[in-house]
Amino acid sequence: MKQKVLMIIALIIFLGIGLLCGNEIGKNRNSLATLPKPELSEGQRGELGIDKNINEENIDAYLGRSDSVYYDMRMLIDPANYSAIGGDSYLSGYVRGFEVIPYPLLTNVEGLPEAVGKSYSGDTLFTNKNGKFTANYKESKQIIQDLFPKDKNIFLMCGGGGYAGMTKDMLVKMGWDKDKITRDNGQEADAQAPIIVSASRSTDIPAFYAEWFFNRLRKGYSAWTNPFNGVQSYVSYAKTRFIVFWSKNPENLIPHLDYLKERGINCYIQYSLNDYEEEGLEKGVPA
Repeated sequence: MKQKVLMIIALIIFLGIGLLCGNEIGKNRNSLATLPKPELSEGQRGELGIDKNINEENIDAYLGRSDSVYYDMRMLIDPANYSAIGGDSYLSGYVRGFEVIPYPLLTNVEGLPEAVGKSYSGDTLFTNKNGKFTANYKESKQIIQDLFPKDKNIFLMCGGGGYAGMTKDMLVKMGWDKDKITRDNGQEADAQAPIIVSASRSTDIPAFYAEWFFNRLRKGYSAWTNPFNGVQSYVSYAKTRFIVFWSKNPENLIPHLDYLKERGINCYIQYSLNDYEEEGLEKGVPA
């Protein structure tokens, strides 16, 4: 008789990454239930990064979310002999809504138990050497960014925590971190990660740069250059939950409000009204 697959989940505090393994679950889905604060389980579950607040008892409430992606990191048939440690070498047990993206196709697999042997060893998107992931193709980084968007919660599933945990570690080392960003040129940089963002007292972003701002929000970060010393710094939006917009004409902001709702980000608009009609100033501001 096949061993029943256990169901475990982890949420990583900076992006809601979930590690999960389980039998068929989730026939009744509730959309956008509030995600609990991540908190590691005790014992072996905690060592795998497993969260104690989301588990096999309540996973139904967190499936089918528009602000999340769901991946099963197992292979359909794995060359590794997982039956040697009581598991399965084929994809048995599943959770509806999880797309199969095998971890061994993302990068070479290291650290498996000796009894299991070797997993898939063919072509991969990246090569992992001592925790440093090098792209094997020019498209590799774009593919990984498309699969694991930084502006969404990421739930990862596997048969026992291994491949899901390896994927989590890979993403963290590649910049999926609350205090690090991966720049458009592929280089990593330290960043501030504010919960509340002011956008902005320096210029009217809603009126003149709304498209730019929401493009950067989707990218996950913005760069800022200090006008006094020329030093560039970065702001990560990984933890952002509230944005204060300053504007005299927020009309261009309106089409983007649904995206903020999808992200679970609230906002407040500081709307300025000035009576400069007699002085003939600010003629471009709507009356």
